[in-house]
Amino acid sequence: FAHPLEEGVVIAGLVPNGPAAKSGLKDGDLILSLDAEEVQSRRDLYLSLWRRGPGDRITLEVMRDNQARRLEVTGGDRADFFRQL
Repeated sequence: FAHPLEEGVVIAGLVPNGPAAKSGLKDGDLILSLDAEEVQSRRDLYLSLWRRGPGDRITLEVMRDNQARRLEVTGGDRADFFRQL
């Protein structure tokens, strides 16, 4: 779950044991870019994510505790996730 800010998108919730959580992304992280593309809105974030498939490697630049960090996320299977609901 994400909330847009003036610059980037802040993470407001993660799927437990999901790809983002496993990569080290945390609630409160501010996503600045995805694969070197600036993320200015929630729409930007979701459009970029939905262009990727299961197993794709995604590089996120995030701000946490006033420090920029780079995280590598391996995309999960969205269809598999929804089947589990």
